[in-house]
Amino acid sequence: MITEFIKKGGNKFFAYALIFAFLASLLLAPNVVLSHASSSKAQVNMVYERYYSSYSAQNGLGGNIMPMASGSIVVYKVESARANYTGSVGGTLDVYANITTYTMIFSNSLSTVNGYVTVQAFPNMTLTVVTNIPNLIGVVVNGSGTSTLVWSGFNSTKVDTFAYINGTGTVYLEFANGSEIANIPVTIKVGQPETVNLTMNLYTIQSVTSTLTTEVKLTVPINLPKRYQPLNFTTEINGQLFMASQENITPELSYFNGTTVASLIWKGEGLGFAQSGLIGHVKANFETVEFYGVNGTALGYVHMVSFNGTQLKLSVGSTSNVYFGEEKIVIYQGARVPQIHVESHGDVDINGKEVIVLVGNNGEVISTALVSLSHNVNVNGTEGGTLVYLNLTGNMKVVVVTESNQTVNVSIVKPIQVQPTIVTIKGVQHQAQEVMVNSTGSIVFNVTLMMQGNITVYKEVSGEVIELNSSNYFVVNNTVVVYDDPTTTYFIVYSQTTSSTSSQTSTTQSSTTQSTTTSTQAPQASTTQSSTTQTSSSQTSSALGNNSVSNVMIAPPSSSSTSGISTPAITIIGIIIVIIVGALLIFVRKK
Repeated sequence: MITEFIKKGGNKFFAYALIFAFLASLLLAPNVVLSHASSSKAQVNMVYERYYSSYSAQNGLGGNIMPMASGSIVVYKVESARANYTGSVGGTLDVYANITTYTMIFSNSLSTVNGYVTVQAFPNMTLTVVTNIPNLIGVVVNGSGTSTLVWSGFNSTKVDTFAYINGTGTVYLEFANGSEIANIPVTIKVGQPETVNLTMNLYTIQSVTSTLTTEVKLTVPINLPKRYQPLNFTTEINGQLFMASQENITPELSYFNGTTVASLIWKGEGLGFAQSGLIGHVKANFETVEFYGVNGTALGYVHMVSFNGTQLKLSVGSTSNVYFGEEKIVIYQGARVPQIHVESHGDVDINGKEVIVLVGNNGEVISTALVSLSHNVNVNGTEGGTLVYLNLTGNMKVVVVTESNQTVNVSIVKPIQVQPTIVTIKGVQHQAQEVMVNSTGSIVFNVTLMMQGNITVYKEVSGEVIELNSSNYFVVNNTVVVYDDPTTTYFIVYSQTTSSTSSQTSTTQSSTTQSTTTSTQAPQASTTQSSTTQTSSSQTSSALGNNSVSNVMIAPPSSSSTSGISTPAITIIGIIIVIIVGALLIFVRKK
């Protein structure tokens, strides 16, 4: 089409511009697509379930609304909904709830029932209940301090549902029993089946009819809580609106997928605004638990809403036992669940917010704040600990969590002077940097290395130069990070000697010598140490060893990188475009 436009005498300059833009768009398209993909929203896997039940005896006599204990007629209303979602965060999900009303007529005599119930909770938050006892109509779980209805139905012998249980909890099985509901508690531990043999006295159901089934549309938001930010809770239950807000956020240790992690817990309580014809004391409890893994990475969250109570319906003069439960389980795609054993923990205050820090058996750090960097250190030469850089909404704090669960605040110090020098170790002169600091208490400082190679850090104490514990310094991004209970003068000593260096930056020589180890390498996770030379990101990772680094905020990288097209690629693209445009010009002129 463009060549036809040129042949017909159109604006050739404009046509050539179109050709150039078209070709450039083809060549640049993959980069545009990648850029768009990299900025896409977080992906999640979500399970939503909602259950409601109303158990109402109808056989009041002479205006007396108190039901009899036998020969009862019970109207039992059940609402249930469940949906799965996989996709991006944001927007809403339409879910449809089924509502069924049962009318049950009970005998006026009790029967003895022998049977069993088996309950098992799994690490993936599924729950299974198996029983041979009749009239099972509900399952309530108290797994984190809040009792939530996780299933309602009628006369089921096996229930498969979802429930969050914080390691251990109690499952209450509800059985229809005349005008009342019989409750059987079962204490469980996640991952272990629990079987209980029972003997129960139950009123026999003589007949049951399903009178009505309807479908109700629900709108479920697909959202995420914000770390340490208040949450507003809202839900509508059987025509009643419940609202609450909660700013008192509590950090806790919580069970998540087979291990212990850090978590934040939001709790709220809201009174319902009743619809016409209903009165009673109905109060909804809201709870959200978000889980955090290694380096403070968010793993997922559970949102629970529950209430139970009584409602008096004035129009028919009946009292209903009402139960409600709603759960939203959200797992962030790509989140790595840490399978570690917590060996030490600490509590930190960051700008008035309480933060939990957990240290695992392999040096991993889990926290309710983001962890920028962590490293195993030696505290006062007597105890092991972990140096942790924490970041909470832009507020940085550095602490050491010791093996005895003590938390030591560490000050980030900027050296007052750094200068090149020469020091003599075991009679051999080495290139070095002299670092002057002025602070008290536990400190951490960093210095950009002036050359590649292995380093050893020394400090001057009472006129004597001694080697710093090799655990207390490490290299990241061509920067040495030093942790210590400070002195005034430090020396960063390089393995290069003056005889092997062609040019020296200073002729000043340290007057103090030291007859200890002449050089050590940066600390490693294994006993075999490797060079601390830092020339690429892969070398940095190798040198860190027992460090854990996430978004290191110590020093800017020595070079920057972009996700765009490199300069050689742009040159090649330009040459190709010129060749193609030239060929088109020759073709048009021949025509």
